[in-house]
Amino acid sequence: MSHDERLRRLERAFRASGAAEDEAEWLRERVRRGELDPARLDAAAALGHPAALLASGRGDEPLRALERLGPTALGRAAVAAAELVLPVWEGAFARDPRPRLAVAAARAWTLCPCTPHLQEARALGLQVYATVGDLPEASHAARAAMHCGALLGTERVGEAVASAELAGVSRAALHDAIRAALVPWLLS
Repeated sequence: MSHDERLRRLERAFRASGAAEDEAEWLRERVRRGELDPARLDAAAALGHPAALLASGRGDEPLRALERLGPTALGRAAVAAAELVLPVWEGAFARDPRPRLAVAAARAWTLCPCTPHLQEARALGLQVYATVGDLPEASHAARAAMHCGALLGTERVGEAVASAELAGVSRAALHDAIRAALVPWLLS
């Protein structure tokens, strides 16, 4: 059996069964063939993807695993965190579209990590951040939502995640959102 046939057979087995063990075999073969970067597999494992955990055998801390992949991976995590916080902001300030625009610009940068997209994401994020001082003290959650938006494009995902937690988003919800946003990209 050729290497290509083996890879296709492993993928078919996984698609048919949906079993983590079958997906892990397929992922290991993709790494062995150079079709999947081991660092991406390790990051998916760190985010708790069952098949990646089986295939990688590593359980690194998620932020550290994403840092090894660079700014685009961190930006995708920050976008996922900020998207959870947008409803908090919009609940308090429904007429202010700036945080949503900052998140959309950051998402565009993660899809095309070029200088113009990065500059737009940073400019919109900083514009949002500049208004934080104008918010009433009672709107701590809205401050956190704006903080998330401002950090997008600056690769400071740890602060974006911390801000989402301050806004009342649970750590579990954040982890689930980041895993859902990143694992398909990591393993693509």
